[in-house]
Amino acid sequence: MLVFLVGFMGAGKTTAGKLVSSKTGFSYIDLDAEVELKAGKSIAGIFKDDGQDEFRHLEAATLRELCDTNKTVVAVGGGCPCINDNMEWMLNNGIVIFLKAHHGTLFHRLMPGKKNRPLIATLSDVQLMEYILNQLPIREKFYSAAQYTIETATEPPSVLCHRIVEIINKVPAKIS
Repeated sequence: MLVFLVGFMGAGKTTAGKLVSSKTGFSYIDLDAEVELKAGKSIAGIFKDDGQDEFRHLEAATLRELCDTNKTVVAVGGGCPCINDNMEWMLNNGIVIFLKAHHGTLFHRLMPGKKNRPLIATLSDVQLMEYILNQLPIREKFYSAAQYTIETATEPPSVLCHRIVEIINKVPAKIS
């Protein structure tokens, strides 16, 4: 079984994915980290040297390489479900859980570490909020195709983990 965690950057995919992995014995994969391994450079380096289009190409290819993986939780980059039919592929190859967070929550989570995220690294705080307000509704149209949605703004990581594990345990054996 593949469990894909989707949502905007800062929604809690990485934190939740690691916790779920430790509770279930599933492997954990951060798709961005896998892309970095495949490319031999950081996401920022890919953006700088090769551009966003090449990053998205590598991201889609790396995602599809997971098709033979079993009992794995995958934290998917925020833009991944929105391009290259990636969301459709995930829905056909596992269960998809949308971790939904309010724009204000995302802003407060992203602001301190934005220098580590190529799409927002150079934005002022005002520009960051504008980016979130502009991109969130566009991306949520894709995220909302997920089989499950969990609000993350008010959930501590332990509760979020518990809710994801409950979903995994409900999935019929024929899917896993």
